[in-house]
Amino acid sequence: MTKSVKKLGNCLFVAMSLFATGVFAQGKEHPSLGLTNPEGAPASIEVSTAPDGTAWRSNEPIPQSGGLAQTTSAESIDGTSLYVVGGGVGAALIPTSIVRKYDSSTDTWSTMAPIPQTGGIRAFGAAVNVGGAVYVFGGYDGTSVLNTVHIYDEASDTWSRGADMPGPRFGPAVATDGTSIWVIGGFGGDFVETTTVWSYDPSGDTWTTGFAAMPIPRGRIHGVALPDGTVHVFAGGFDGADHRVYDTVADSWSNAAAMPFGVTDPATIYNPVDGQIYLAGGGGPAPRGPGRTQIFDPASGTWSQGPMMPAPALDNTSGALVGSTFYFEGGFNGADAVTNNFALDL
Repeated sequence: MTKSVKKLGNCLFVAMSLFATGVFAQGKEHPSLGLTNPEGAPASIEVSTAPDGTAWRSNEPIPQSGGLAQTTSAESIDGTSLYVVGGGVGAALIPTSIVRKYDSSTDTWSTMAPIPQTGGIRAFGAAVNVGGAVYVFGGYDGTSVLNTVHIYDEASDTWSRGADMPGPRFGPAVATDGTSIWVIGGFGGDFVETTTVWSYDPSGDTWTTGFAAMPIPRGRIHGVALPDGTVHVFAGGFDGADHRVYDTVADSWSNAAAMPFGVTDPATIYNPVDGQIYLAGGGGPAPRGPGRTQIFDPASGTWSQGPMMPAPALDNTSGALVGSTFYFEGGFNGADAVTNNFALDL
């Protein structure tokens, strides 16, 4: 693998930015903008509705004292539940190894086998479920960027290790067509954004590299795979609005309409029923207003806006499609990690 050489000034900028968002903030006052909020998120929320009457609803919160941000979520194979793997706890975003399962039919949480990562893991949403196994790629353990592949077997509630990634990554876009898993970009072990495109074969536990690189380095990006063989990649860095499309058949990249509103680590899903891509979240200094639901139509190449999210807007989050419902897990409200568990019926 060939690593792009960056100017020293860019490296210092990235390192300072990572410190500001909690990558280096373990044990210190959090975050991003250096704000604190002793009252946390409000006890009650207002929910706004879209013209068709749809609205985000609040479910049983994540049972984590201090809140949970930079979460990683994946749906269960039977379409009834979701898993939340690790994340950063509290204002200091201290990594945890706790794995929780949310049952959408009973609105309850249970604790599963912890991910076997020393120091815990903040994986920034980099996981997918293939055939009843949740694959978690890379992440950050509070000290180092990881090159690990952790595999959770739903049936046995056990973890195993897959073949290590070709290099360390945190915040890559991870997407699957059900056969191959694509791991795109992300920050490397030197905390510099990358352009790499890798393919992982779950059946053979093997990696393939050498694909066409992203046109521009990006980290803390989120992606979805579409039935036409494309992977749409969104956001990047802080409040990113970038939107690129990778054609896995042609091994080529193209630009697409940018997100109308930039978001740091938005929850991102593809809904095969209506063929739309949904991104949720928001940002800005505290106190924040409502978050946004941004909807991209691949057929027309255009964006529309769904129902506003409860205030305060949340970033540093993850999401999963469970049945026909878009779930949005935890995040950062401009001052603290939160326990929110929102849902939007699609």
